[in-house]
Amino acid sequence: LEVKMQVEYMSFSAHADAKGIMQLIRQAEPRNVLLVHGEAKKMEFLKQKIEQEFRGYPGEGKKKLQNHFFWSSQQIRTTPQPHNPQNNQIFHTFIFFFFPQQSFRLVSPEQALKELGLAEHQLRFTCRVHIQDPRKEHETVLRVYNHLRGILKDYSVQHLPDGSITVESILIQATAHSEDQGTKVLLVSWTYQ
Repeated sequence: LEVKMQVEYMSFSAHADAKGIMQLIRQAEPRNVLLVHGEAKKMEFLKQKIEQEFRGYPGEGKKKLQNHFFWSSQQIRTTPQPHNPQNNQIFHTFIFFFFPQQSFRLVSPEQALKELGLAEHQLRFTCRVHIQDPRKEHETVLRVYNHLRGILKDYSVQHLPDGSITVESILIQATAHSEDQGTKVLLVSWTYQ
């Protein structure tokens, strides 16, 4: 599954966006719902709204949200560089299962996948960086590798036999631009972690 997207400034309000989220759930009729967000008080409003609408008995000709309702389990701390205490955010999220005729229980993400019989999906993002360099592709890659190794001394920077570069879990590959051989395209690819 290849996903191409670009995210710019994006804000979220559980109260303002609840109508659109509820409409999406109604139209898509998912068996499971996964909500990931960090502002617990605001998300409580949306959680209650979803449970209120989809946990009761469905009307005639309507479907009820089946089996599972869960949230992601992780704590993420984002700290912009340079440090700015006003921009620090702590996100608290968790997983819980809601089964008909049962109470909810907390489980790890791995346990949730196992119990649901689902495979873990991994998103990979790719960005294209165009650079002007008249050299051959392998020479461009070597220059980029040496530059990254010089400025990222605390990270594992490797030049692989296939000509690609890795910085921890980030993959960098170079290709010549099809229309202009003097322009190289660096494909920078990373996973969501």
